Amino acid sequence: MNSLRPPTIADIHVPLIIWMNPAYRQRKISHSSMFATMLDVGGVAWEGREPQRSVASPQFREGRREVQVDLMEKADYETLR
Repeated sequence: MNSLRPPTIADIHVPLIIWMNPAYRQRKISHSSMFATMLDVGGVAWEGREPQRSVASPQFREGRREVQVDLMEKADYETLR
């Protein structure tokens, strides 16, 4: 979450260092994908698992990259300045 309104790209952007082959480098990854990805890579399965949220899954689907502004509001990462 962010305390500034509206959040800026400088407030929200978090660098991620991870090795990815060329096919994966073009994917837009969001922090919301990381939980499912880490569990998937670790071989953890659970009821309600959504493989399309894991970057490591062949079923991964890019979605809207959202930023949690506060408890009730999300912002589209692509629109931040």
